[in-house]
Amino acid sequence: MPFGGYMMAASCIMPFMSTDIKITAIEEDFESIARHAFNREPLDPEVARRVQERAAHVTEKLRLTHGVIDDATFESLLEEE
Repeated sequence: MPFGGYMMAASCIMPFMSTDIKITAIEEDFESIARHAFNREPLDPEVARRVQERAAHVTEKLRLTHGVIDDATFESLLEEE
């Protein structure tokens, strides 16, 4: 479910909704990361490993698709926003 350009677990957006909604492993990991970041709950090392693996995979796909961007170009892209 897109929310502000980001994927958010339904329970984060509408906490009053039924808890029987089937959520994906990615959504479960997102919720674990959010609880860790905002509630200081311990982060399961397995969740951290999965998130790092997915991030590395996405980064590699971006590099293969768009190439490597030098620092100056990256900075100029940030300034345009």
